[in-house]
This record gives sequence, C-alpha cells and structure tokens, in this order.
Amino acid sequence: MSLEKVLTIGRNIVHGLILTSALIAFPYAMPLTYSAEPTQARGTIKEIEPRRFLGESLWVTSQKALGKIGFQGGYYKTTPDERLDLKERGFFVPYYYDRGKILMPEIGTIEKEISGYVETHFLEELKSQGKIRFIPGGSKIQTNVKIKKGIVEFNHDISLIISENNMYRTRFNTKINPTPIPSKLYEMIEIAKFITDSHKEDPDMMNITKLAEMAKERNLRVESIGFDDLPNCTYYKIVKRKKGESSIQLGGLSDNTDPKEKEVEDSSGLPNVFQFLNRYLKDSAPKVPQAPAPRMPSAPKADPSA
Repeated sequence: MSLEKVLTIGRNIVHGLILTSALIAFPYAMPLTYSAEPTQARGTIKEIEPRRFLGESLWVTSQKALGKIGFQGGYYKTTPDERLDLKERGFFVPYYYDRGKILMPEIGTIEKEISGYVETHFLEELKSQGKIRFIPGGSKIQTNVKIKKGIVEFNHDISLIISENNMYRTRFNTKINPTPIPSKLYEMIEIAKFITDSHKEDPDMMNITKLAEMAKERNLRVESIGFDDLPNCTYYKIVKRKKGESSIQLGGLSDNTDPKEKEVEDSSGLPNVFQFLNRYLKDSAPKVPQAPAPRMPSAPKADPSA
C-alpha cells in the first residue's frame, strides 16, 4: 500500500472523528466565562441570548482546529516548503527532518496556526447553527492559543453585528476568558521533537528505549512505516495508546506489552493523530526493521474541501 493511500484513508477516518468528538464532547466542556459590553446602534438586545449560542460553535471549531493541526503536523494556513503535497486530496504532511535539516515548527508557530483556523472558520460554524442572526461583514473574532501540558488554552475576543427582526443592528462585543480544552497535543509535540532532535548528532541512531518510555508515560503510541514510493523517507504517526497496545511500532519493532495492564482513563480530546515525515540521505535512515504497511480499515469518503 502506498503512503498516499494510507494517508487518504486515515484522513477520512480522522475527519469523521473530529465532528463526532466535537459534538459528543461539547456537553462536557468546561464552562465558558464571558465579559460582554453590548453597544446598541438601534433597538434593544438581550445580552444573554448571544452568549447562549457562542459556546457550542467555539467548542466545535476549536476541536476541528486541533484535529486539522494534528493531521497536518502542526500546520493549517502556512504551507512549509518541504512537504508531501496531496492537493487533490486536500491536505499535506510536512517533513520535520530533511537530509540533515531540522524543519519542525516551534510550538509558538503551531499555536498561531490553531488560532488561524478558529479565526477563519468560527463565523462559518456560528452561521451554520442558525441561532444568531449576524452581519458577517462587520463581525470578527480574534483568538490566542497556548499549548500546555494536558490542555490547549483558548482566549477569544468576539465582535458581532447582530440583526434583530431584520431591522435593527447591534454591536455585541465579548471576551471569553481562558478556556482549557483537554488535549495531548503538547505531549505529541514532545515526542515528535525527541524523534527529530535525535537526528541532529547522527541520523543513523535513535534511542528506541527512551522513545518507548516517553510514549508509555504519556499513554501514547508511536508508529513508523517506510514506503517504496517514497525512498529514504519514514512516516511517523503519534496516536493515543489503547489498553494492551505497545508504545512503539517502528516498522517490525515493538516494545513489550503488559497483559495485566489496567485501563488508563483518557478524557483528552483531539487531536487523535499527529503525523509527519522524515527524509534521509541515501541509506542513512535509522536502522529499524521495516515491515509491510499495515492494512487500514475502510471508511466513507470525506469532503476533500473540509
């Protein structure tokens, strides 16, 4: 199986999980807190009504942002120069290491990419809810994101021009105080950085024992696959680890599993997948036994424009 096919199938599965996870998780989201100053242009507005409907749209948009960021290795708007570009499929996968160059984005860059997704898609999501009539041209959102251990924190500054009875317009401004969303994005980035940084000294070497320990401590799993259609490249995928799974599956190499392992409660949201590529000089990839690409479950086709 080619890498393109594996990624396309994975994308279809992930996009289904993004929407499902967002809708299921929302009722359990931490309460949003607001400070609002509605400024009336004409007519009157009940301050509480806009607030009632912002939370769901923000939660869904934030979850979709995290899912997209994981699938594209930390990117949304920015397209790095070194990437596997699958335009016809609607996404790309970045190279974090390319023949001696470290290309992994800084965590601050990833935070800005998440903010960019929310700022681009929030008003679309709010409009699709159909519960607030607003004028898109004069409405906007500014989002700041902080990726922290176990959470991603969102700060929103929203300004809406709300239409009442198709007659009056009211400027509604609100600040949404720091809202932490449970996520393993920080931990996934830590592992991706360890893999990438390990090539600084010697691309032929990687501390597999340390990698397995890091993944197990964070209840994550690291998988890598080599593909014939991408010579000298290794595809890495970091996912949430399930009970009984190994912490690493690097080609044909995996660590031991504990049959007596207890189920670890994981309440974190998206991303479920964080992926990237490393490209090596000829015959310089880490010496890890390779195995055929695993069979992937089939999934319904997703809208490539999503």
